[in-house]
Amino acid sequence: MPTKKSIRQNEIHQIVLDRGSIRVKELSQLLGVTPETLRSDLTEMEQQKRLIRQHGIAKSISSLEEVSINVRRKENIANKRIVGVRALNLIEENQIAYIDAGSTLTLGLPALANKKNIVIVTNNVEVAYRAGVMDIKTIVCGGELFNTGLRTYGDSVIQTIDSIGIDIAILGTDGFADSNGFTTVHYPELEIKRHLVAQSKKIVMACDASKFEKRAPYITARFKETDIRVTNQLTDAQRQQVADVSKIIEV
Repeated sequence: MPTKKSIRQNEIHQIVLDRGSIRVKELSQLLGVTPETLRSDLTEMEQQKRLIRQHGIAKSISSLEEVSINVRRKENIANKRIVGVRALNLIEENQIAYIDAGSTLTLGLPALANKKNIVIVTNNVEVAYRAGVMDIKTIVCGGELFNTGLRTYGDSVIQTIDSIGIDIAILGTDGFADSNGFTTVHYPELEIKRHLVAQSKKIVMACDASKFEKRAPYITARFKETDIRVTNQLTDAQRQQVADVSKIIEV
């Protein structure tokens, strides 16, 4: 269960993301917390690379730098879990499925418990481990480990993807605000996901609704290249934003 501190820090993070920057004094008044408590939160969050502090101001971190998986897995847990479970439920028996790195899909792994005769392909270290514990046949895409995201990347990952007939690829995104496609902040992920789009029979993009407000520089898949989008309940404006996706599942 989330602690008061984690809930407060998630609220701080969202405010900073929404505004870009905010004075610490104003943030303290907005949250109704003491300056001492807020300073402690901001120090911890800066260490986690969730924001930057400059001369009495809390600023959003550069969109070019990825936030640690240990931090991301604490954000929007309930929304991520229901999205992850629904997305992984799209994997059918006797299929080969690629599962992307990221906190949302890791939270959805319980959906695989009763799937029969499936093969999981992944560069996600945690997914590989947990799928193995569940006695699911798993192919791990080897390569250099990217510690921040707990995933592998490089030519070895791409070679593995290109040598397998993938029935369904379930991918994540770092955001897509002001974009006509799903994006990543990590350049090595771009080539991996472009190969997945080319190699897979079906592309599913799974992410919570907060990604409508986030942006990243590298487009991994255009909306029209995506067969299904699994997300939380959307507004009419949000549905219009991703109207080029063939099918949207809201949970």
